[in-house]
Amino acid sequence: MTHISKKESIKEYTLAQLREKERAEREAKINAILSEIADLESQMAPCAEIDLIGVQVTDKKTGDVGTIFFQNINTVKVRYETSEKTYIINKQYVARPRFEDDEEIVELFTEYAKMKDKVDSLKRELTRLQ
Repeated sequence: MTHISKKESIKEYTLAQLREKERAEREAKINAILSEIADLESQMAPCAEIDLIGVQVTDKKTGDVGTIFFQNINTVKVRYETSEKTYIINKQYVARPRFEDDEEIVELFTEYAKMKDKVDSLKRELTRLQ
């Protein structure tokens, strides 16, 4: 049996308390991030349900009318009479087709993109914490 001095015993106890506090703080932060991710994903869900396939759009530059034939949430492929183009529906991209309810659709998918970026950022932070 080895003897530990009072000073060493207090030091070990203090370090153990500190480690426990850090673990509890990390766990609380992980839970907060998971909750925020779940909240954002539930807000994003309606965008994933919007079906734009078959919707006619107008190319802003040329005025050509085309039809959306592929969609991956906020990315669409449009078939025009002589070409096909891929667009990201977001305010920051001015080279996008024009919809009948353009402002509403673009605003919705712009918000979706912001939430998706936030979720991706939170997931990276979560990976770093675990």
